[in-house]
Amino acid sequence: MPACATTSDGARQGGPPSARPSLARRERCARPAGFQRRTRNGLPGGPPPRSCPVPARRAPSRRRRVRPGPRTCPARTRRSRSPPSPQTLAGAGLPQPGRVVLIAPWLDLTLANPGIPDAEARDPWLTSSSLREAGRGWAGGDDPAQPRLSPVNGPLDRLAPVDVCIGTRDLFYPAVRRLAERAAREGAAVHVTVCEGAVHVYPLVPAPEGRAAARAIVRSAAS
Repeated sequence: MPACATTSDGARQGGPPSARPSLARRERCARPAGFQRRTRNGLPGGPPPRSCPVPARRAPSRRRRVRPGPRTCPARTRRSRSPPSPQTLAGAGLPQPGRVVLIAPWLDLTLANPGIPDAEARDPWLTSSSLREAGRGWAGGDDPAQPRLSPVNGPLDRLAPVDVCIGTRDLFYPAVRRLAERAAREGAAVHVTVCEGAVHVYPLVPAPEGRAAARAIVRSAAS
């Protein structure tokens, strides 16, 4: 009878094939608890994994809830139906919101400001060619320079106080500067906050300047 040797894990070597542990048995012994074998169609074929313990009580949040102020309106988004602009409300004789906060607004759909080329060279995100194409689609065949589509060309009287946040590396910065100049001449309640070196919609960027601007916007909306 041939001599048999025993390894450190107890497996016999040199004996008949039936005396040696099979590869499948070794694989089962080496599987961690909760192991799931994946079948060909991707469905689990082994025992279900052990569920992770869930804390019975969630720790209280340290974030302070801010209640919106009077006549607070939701902000418009590019995918949702936008509410009427303050200029439209003023023209129809309807009441204004308590305050209007604009974050890097697109005030001139035509992008006809002579400062656009210099602003585009500094903007890492926006391009005038794609925006002009999008503006034509948004106008739907109407004149994109009319105040309904380009508010910088509309009246500024009878408007609610307007706060604008804009960065100097934003393609929309020249139109915001034009709005600020018009507001200074006409005495409109428009306050523009310019962040040097900031990009488009910088209050939404997780940076120190963006967080500070976001806190200021929340305080303004809650007042």
